[in-house]
Amino acid sequence: MDRKRKAKEDDSKGEPVKFNKLNVSFDPNDPHPFGTSDDLKIPSFVDNLSESEKFRLKALENLEEEYRKIRQQYKEEHEKLLEKYQPLYEPLWKKRAEIINGKYEPTEEDLNSVSAPPETPSDTKGITGFWLNVLKQHGLFVSRINPYDEKILLHLDDIKSSKLAGPSFSLEFRFSENPYFSNQVLKKTYILKDNEMGIPVVEKVEGTVINWKQSQPPEDKKKRSLNSPLFFQYFDDNEDVEDEDEEEELQEKDLEYGLALSESIVPFATTWAKREPSLDLGPLDSDEDEEEEESDGDVQQETPAECKQQ
Repeated sequence: MDRKRKAKEDDSKGEPVKFNKLNVSFDPNDPHPFGTSDDLKIPSFVDNLSESEKFRLKALENLEEEYRKIRQQYKEEHEKLLEKYQPLYEPLWKKRAEIINGKYEPTEEDLNSVSAPPETPSDTKGITGFWLNVLKQHGLFVSRINPYDEKILLHLDDIKSSKLAGPSFSLEFRFSENPYFSNQVLKKTYILKDNEMGIPVVEKVEGTVINWKQSQPPEDKKKRSLNSPLFFQYFDDNEDVEDEDEEEELQEKDLEYGLALSESIVPFATTWAKREPSLDLGPLDSDEDEEEEESDGDVQQETPAECKQQ
């Protein structure tokens, strides 16, 4: 009697079926022939601990809970300090914007040195292309600025970062009148929340809808070229992304851009503007660098050397 026929007869009798080739046998009438979900559960690290080790682990959990309470107290105090010092920054950023855009001419009193203003004043006012140069100096943005973007960013008057509730924040890009879009302000808002380890994660990101004029870019991002803006995709909400994993990945990258602007570019814009241009494009094979970055753990924000504490 061949194997298939024998299995069929065993099945008709309601007896356990055995496939010798796979060495597997089960009762065809059993609703869980391979075991329940508990039976199929892969033992975790905790499952393999002894009762004494589990008891010690609970003590560690208690220590971590105490840490969470202290960290929460720190965050509350930190919030109060930010609220206290934020108004002190505002006059500095306001004067910076006035100097960049030619609304205020610095005097000797504005310098902490004996430098005197030039004897022959320039016909031009402000500092042309200041923010364009600042953004191009940063590694995250230099590859996102093409020749079309440069023309638009020459009209960028100021970038302002504002703190919102908790870890949330917003960024405002203020533009002068230009032939590209009618918006005077482009805003990006990051609504963040702390995860179970107290690390800020994205809950929602909102960007201003750009009202393009005659130079409106193609709606299909894949068709955009050097003759259409690349940098300004930063203000897209990515609402058309259906895959959750892809959306989460885009949000994480988006937050990386936002934090770089808020924590490094905006407060240290002058230092970025004065950096020497670099022709170092990095190694052709970056696998080794990527492995080093992964081993470092958390992603570090790029900061000019002059801004780092010694």
